[in-house]
Amino acid sequence: MNHRSRRNRFEGMDREWVFKLFLCYIQWCIGELSQRDRMELETRTPFLQTQFGGSGLWYEVIEEAFGLPESGRRVLADCWRDMSDEVSADDFVAGFATTFIEKAARKNVRRPAVAQRARRGH
Repeated sequence: MNHRSRRNRFEGMDREWVFKLFLCYIQWCIGELSQRDRMELETRTPFLQTQFGGSGLWYEVIEEAFGLPESGRRVLADCWRDMSDEVSADDFVAGFATTFIEKAARKNVRRPAVAQRARRGH
C-alpha cells in the first residue's frame, strides 16, 4: 500500500491526468460520466489503488486521495440538480473543480498536479 500523505500524494504525477481524474469523479457524482470513461476507470481501479493508496472502487480511491467525504457525492448531485437549468454539465464540473482546487491551493495543501493547473487558468 502507498503510505504517502495527502500533502504529497500528487507529487510527480501528470497534472493533466490528475485533473481529468477529478473531473471524471465530479461527472460521476452528477450522473454525467460517459459509459466509456466509467468502464475505463473501473478497469484502472488496481492502478489507482497503487498510485494513491487505499482500497475500494475507483471513486472511493479518488475520494480518499482528494480528502473528499462520501457525503460529498450527494451534495454534488443536489447542487447539480439545483443548477442544471441554469448551467451546462461541463460548466458545472469545471466550475466546481476550479473552486475546489483554488481553495486547496489557498490552504497551502500541496497538490501540484491540480493546484498549478488552476492557477494557470485551465
